[in-house]
Amino acid sequence: MADPIRAIIGEEMTRPVAAAVGAAAQAVRAPHQRAAVAVLFYGSCLRVPEADLGDNLLDFYVIVDDYGAAYDRKWLAVANRLLPPNAFYREAPWQGGTIRSKYVVISLADFERGCAAETRNVSIWARFAQPARIAWVRDAATTDRILTACSQAARTMFRNAWPLEPQSRDAATIWTRAFRETYAAELRPETAGRAQHIFDADRARYAQLTPLLIEMLTQPY
Repeated sequence: MADPIRAIIGEEMTRPVAAAVGAAAQAVRAPHQRAAVAVLFYGSCLRVPEADLGDNLLDFYVIVDDYGAAYDRKWLAVANRLLPPNAFYREAPWQGGTIRSKYVVISLADFERGCAAETRNVSIWARFAQPARIAWVRDAATTDRILTACSQAARTMFRNAWPLEPQSRDAATIWTRAFRETYAAELRPETAGRAQHIFDADRARYAQLTPLLIEMLTQPY
């Protein structure tokens, strides 16, 4: 039976990225290309016009299959394995200017664990319950695993947020509460209206997902 939540996430994540984003994705992949299996583009720059990307800092996840092969320096591989992810900054030339990016490196297995329902650390599932794009991927099998993980991230986010409201069916109420709580859990300073802004930017998307996620939580086993 087809999974409608995964179908929505899959259609969204496999949309083409702007050429500038593609160039930045190749730049962040380059230092880790022996091990890289995918580059994910996420964050507020998803909604920035391509002409304005040079004025912003793009966000990426570089997904690898082996930490040892991802680095030339062994201590970076050890650090990434013990406490993923490692974070970096990189620049890429683009049309006479510069595209700036910050990115993290994480294994596909650690990424999948970070999206799982039993994971208490909100860092990964809170980010990837929101829209993202696959900017580059090695193969179809990797795409399949990433789409499954990100659809699980949406489920994990909703499963944690829905009981707080108390089991409201209003998409805005549930998702803005989810964003507020996860920002607080990460001790990330955000303005009072940030959660509402994130929801409003993709209101139709969250409205589409909400009844499907409610059905998931309420259907009998």
